[in-house]
Amino acid sequence: MSLKTIHPFPARMAPEIALRRLESLSKGAVVLDPMMGSGTTLKIAGMVGCKGIGFDVDPMALLISGVWNRRVDTNKVLSLADRVHEQVREMQDMPELPWMDNEPETAKFVRFWFAKDQADDLRRLSSLIYPLSEPESDVLRVALSRLIVTKGRGASLGRDISHSRPHKVTEENDFQVFPEFERSVYQVCRILNANPGTGLASVREGNAKRMDSIADQSIDYIMTSPPYFTAVDYFRGHRLALVWLGYSLPALRLLRDKSIGLDRVPDKALDDVLIQELHRKVKHIPDLKPKVRSVLQRYSVDLFEISQEFFRVLKAGGRMTVVLADSYSSGLLISNTQIFKNAARLVGFQFGEVEERPILATKRYLPPPSDSRGNSLANRMKTEAIMTFVRK
Repeated sequence: MSLKTIHPFPARMAPEIALRRLESLSKGAVVLDPMMGSGTTLKIAGMVGCKGIGFDVDPMALLISGVWNRRVDTNKVLSLADRVHEQVREMQDMPELPWMDNEPETAKFVRFWFAKDQADDLRRLSSLIYPLSEPESDVLRVALSRLIVTKGRGASLGRDISHSRPHKVTEENDFQVFPEFERSVYQVCRILNANPGTGLASVREGNAKRMDSIADQSIDYIMTSPPYFTAVDYFRGHRLALVWLGYSLPALRLLRDKSIGLDRVPDKALDDVLIQELHRKVKHIPDLKPKVRSVLQRYSVDLFEISQEFFRVLKAGGRMTVVLADSYSSGLLISNTQIFKNAARLVGFQFGEVEERPILATKRYLPPPSDSRGNSLANRMKTEAIMTFVRK
């Protein structure tokens, strides 16, 4: 199916996967996506009459999912945008942005990634949009972010930002921020009008390992896509926009540290017996470099801990669909899918079935065919596994 999103997002859930599995649920069933990303699962859940609950630690995911899934009066959005445009035209002095101007690292980051003209115009828009509290104001924030989180040319000096692989390509930019912002607002409104939100989704900030606001055995269906080992670091690209939406780099770093799948060693001693069980039937682990093995151990325990939480909140007899792909490290295949199956089994899930689905090269959001780490096109994910589990 075709479902146009309001904002680019790396490796988002395929709508057709969600639709095939959710359309048979009873109306009013509660669907959980504990790592919701752009909110595709919640969107499909609402379209088939189900209630959705989504968690994420990424402020961009929370923003996009919230706007895409709520009921929005686009006439009010356009009126609010007109008001902002009028205030911009009347603005004489350059406004301050405290989270940027009072934080040297963030200010330096902005100077590196943005030419002066675009930075000044973004500053003017940001100063007007940041304090807005109307429900429609989040649409303006999405529209502003779309000027920056792009694959090609945008308001920054970088490219490939929407794939979370930003690289600076120029020192000059003639991008026109104000007219492009106006166009972006209209584009988002058109998408929302074509496929409006149902208001059936609850979008929440939080970590999938600890969803305290969800009662035991209260969820009918879980559908999610955990990050793979050495995952795409969404914050790398999103932070270029988030620094204009009220976030400093240190604040974003604290949020990023809660993410799963990033290239980090454990911050505590791990249970050797648990690690052994999580790595059962997983090949090539002895051949990995020591640091990579350590990072993989942390990733594996993360999958175990989220599986525990998934088991806690899912109703007895409830089903869980997990979309995950295996990955490579130094040319060695790491079976993320087997690690997750081991984790799910250890906490009490029964494995149901698996479906393999090809990943189009244009949708992989992975390193380029030849990069500094020696990755090649042959050593990239080509398929993803759609695994189903049952809570007995």
